[in-house]
Amino acid sequence: MAKKVVSDLDRLFKSVEITIDSCWIWTGPFDKDGYARQMKVGSRTDNSRRMVRPHRLVYEATVGPIPEGFTIDHLCRRRCCLNPAHLEPVTTRENTQRGSRKNKAHCKNGHPLSGDNLYLYASGYRACKTCRNEFAKRHRRKTNGAAQRKYSEINREKRRLEQAARRAAWSPERLQKERERYRAYDAKRRARGSGG
Repeated sequence: MAKKVVSDLDRLFKSVEITIDSCWIWTGPFDKDGYARQMKVGSRTDNSRRMVRPHRLVYEATVGPIPEGFTIDHLCRRRCCLNPAHLEPVTTRENTQRGSRKNKAHCKNGHPLSGDNLYLYASGYRACKTCRNEFAKRHRRKTNGAAQRKYSEINREKRRLEQAARRAAWSPERLQKERERYRAYDAKRRARGSGG
């Protein structure tokens, strides 16, 4: 029985989902930067086997070859988009300038960087709330909440030291007044406990 030959593009398009805003979203595996992970294309028999990123493969198949030394810029600012109308070959410098964080509309996972999903740090750095929350959940699960317990303990100790510093600055009259107030509170609490 002859082996069925599936073209590289047919294999690629099994992992593509077209969205309302005309992006062709890659649903296959991603790398750490949010780009579609490289896939093997070509044939071993004629030594054309190579690794290529899906967005480059789609661009080369539909538009034409990518000039030497150029990279592909995603005009829609979504790294996981494969729509050739959203791809443009540019120099590395231009791609870096276009992709500065202040111009980005989506995070590396495709979430919008606007509205309720936008988190602004004091430094002005923009971040995705969805990705921050997912990271926090994974981290809590991995550490079993150890970091939260550590920070709450540190904050408790910091509050205790601040309170001790404030008390050290009290005048003798204020200190005597606070002691009397505490004695009255303690007596009332004991009377409530014994009266039962």
